[in-house]
Amino acid sequence: MVQRLLRIFDHNAIPSAAGRKIFEALENAGYIDLTSSVSPTNDASIELLPLIRSLPANLQKICSLLLYGGNIVIDDSILETIEPFRELQTAGLVTIENDRIYLNGLCLYAIHGLLYFADFPNGRQPLYYGTDSEALVTRLPAYCGFGKRVLDYCSGPGIQGLVCAKMGCSSVTGVEINPVAAELARCNAVLNGLEAQYRVLNTSIRDSSSALSGDTFDLICANPPLLPVPAELCYPIVGDGGEDGVDITRDIIAAGVPLLSSTGHLLSLGMSACYGSKIAIEELITGAVERYKVNANLILLSEVVIKDGCEWTRSMADSINLYLVDDNKIQQSSVYEAYRKAGVSKVLSYSFSIAADNERDCHTHSIVDYRKARSNVLSWWV
Repeated sequence: MVQRLLRIFDHNAIPSAAGRKIFEALENAGYIDLTSSVSPTNDASIELLPLIRSLPANLQKICSLLLYGGNIVIDDSILETIEPFRELQTAGLVTIENDRIYLNGLCLYAIHGLLYFADFPNGRQPLYYGTDSEALVTRLPAYCGFGKRVLDYCSGPGIQGLVCAKMGCSSVTGVEINPVAAELARCNAVLNGLEAQYRVLNTSIRDSSSALSGDTFDLICANPPLLPVPAELCYPIVGDGGEDGVDITRDIIAAGVPLLSSTGHLLSLGMSACYGSKIAIEELITGAVERYKVNANLILLSEVVIKDGCEWTRSMADSINLYLVDDNKIQQSSVYEAYRKAGVSKVLSYSFSIAADNERDCHTHSIVDYRKARSNVLSWWV
């Protein structure tokens, strides 16, 4: 069976009750309980892999379909579970042919009480969901609340905004430049009955400003492309944050801060290049406080030292090579040399919040540095 290369989704083709029927079917099959037993900070597909063969046969098949990108025969053991998925065929989320079913390169996660379609994590995933997505989600409850208005930059398939909507925020606007990801986010909203609260603008961060003119938001969140990638490296994958890792974050701050309500917050995370003692994200946040007269908190979470043969340069080479033919494969040493020429000595992970404050003339920012506790291991949590 050949899965389609061009994926076209249509949220208008999803029946209003489809999500509820699928959730109930997966509850009855045990899939919801199984995946809910995995911490949201861990990848369910990795954590459950050692257990798959010990599961009941029907649950093995469902996990193969929903978590591992498999295509499975629809037999009597899973017929009742699969039946409501037929309603997603017209929307482009599911294909059923010759009594086999597959999800068109997608996974279906059951997280935070939501059904959530995103790309299967194979290294090439423009419809992205990963640990950084979840890291931002875990930071949202402190800022969400009933009736709040939310803006989600770089929304992808929509997890941050959908969680905010489920927690009672009155309106959520996503901004996503990839039209396929934007439409998948709309599909996810319909599946979870959140379409009345949730909309997506298919545009860039910069171009979204005109469409959002006059709006204000109580929370702006963003999980941007965040990898520091030297200019001489061809990195054709979602995640390129420019040489210092904060190129898109600059746009987010510039576009987002003027849209904050008087008590609003902007929340984001990412990775930053370090040039000796100079830290790109620290300079960006310090400059934002001075320019926009806001308060900010920056948490430096962890770091890796860039050196020849290190895990970072190996991983970057592997990611780039996914898109290259054999004769053009890049060597790890070439990746290291690109970072060395760019002057990047370390890469660190961080999170930050910016708070609007129109009442005081003096504005502050704090920096908390946890890097010594997480030496040479990148993490989103302390």
